[in-house]
Amino acid sequence: MKYERSQWTLSHTMPAFVGNAQKSSDWRIPTIKGAMRYWWRLVVSGQNPHWTDHKILLDREGRLFGQVLTDSSATKSQVRLCFDGGSRPLSTKPWPAQGFGRVGEGRESAPGDLYLGYGAILKERGASHPTPAKDRWIEPNTDGTVLLQSPPGACAEIQLALAALHHLGGLGNRSRRGWGSAVVLDESGCAPLPLQQLVDACGISLDTALRREWANGIVSDDEGALIWQSHPLTHWQDCVKALAPLLKAVNKHMRQTEQVGPKNSLATMGGIQPKRWPSLLRLKVVNTNNGLCIRAIFLPFKMPTKTRLRLDQALCHELIDFLDHQKTLHRFNTEQHQ
Repeated sequence: MKYERSQWTLSHTMPAFVGNAQKSSDWRIPTIKGAMRYWWRLVVSGQNPHWTDHKILLDREGRLFGQVLTDSSATKSQVRLCFDGGSRPLSTKPWPAQGFGRVGEGRESAPGDLYLGYGAILKERGASHPTPAKDRWIEPNTDGTVLLQSPPGACAEIQLALAALHHLGGLGNRSRRGWGSAVVLDESGCAPLPLQQLVDACGISLDTALRREWANGIVSDDEGALIWQSHPLTHWQDCVKALAPLLKAVNKHMRQTEQVGPKNSLATMGGIQPKRWPSLLRLKVVNTNNGLCIRAIFLPFKMPTKTRLRLDQALCHELIDFLDHQKTLHRFNTEQHQ
């Protein structure tokens, strides 16, 4: 089989948090491939809204990216990756002590970076301000090169997955909260695809999304894709200062609406026991011609049957309406913004 080769520049608009047993100081192949697999599942599902069984998707994913079949049987990945991050180590700069604002009131208040990066950012006893756990972070705009080989029949799908990662996703710990917001550019410095083309290729209705038990496309309602964007900001610290209170307000509103517990939300918290799933609301920081912009992306799906919980259209519209009425956000118009 003759593989198609491509080269991409990978960076991020926000600090990214890394770490593993090998104490890696840069991105690892499993991290990048794992992100590609997630967005591949989403875009391919979006192209096939008639699918009702996720087993079809998983079978295709296994044949493309590899899978373990039994204890003694497995298939190799047809997608081959090589990453060159150069000799750049983790950041040696001190984490900023201020500039992130605070969220909450009184004893419940917290620095914006701690609230937005809880787990990746810690406040050690006696420390003057929060810092990344084990100081393992990569500064924004640190470039690496991804060399990619894929079978000819999968090239279009891989390009869609990379476009979704570029426009909607991130890498590393707490990437759903905006940290490690990914930038993926081809050799000419362009995104894999414009966002409008991505939405057209993989967009699905809210009704379709809530019939399937996995993130299954870029979801739209009558007003368009469920993507919101802020006005431009100057520095990444400004983005944290804006993102933290937004997330706090969204979480508070949805907890009160859903009434499932003081620290739980079907849509935004991802912490309901005994079954857990990640937040369905993704936050992203994108680089535009005018500066950095916050982007919020709502990717709802049907709660797995075994959880016996239900995210219905009414709850989805509650979150959608809340975001539509935020003064700091506007519904993203894919025809005017790329």
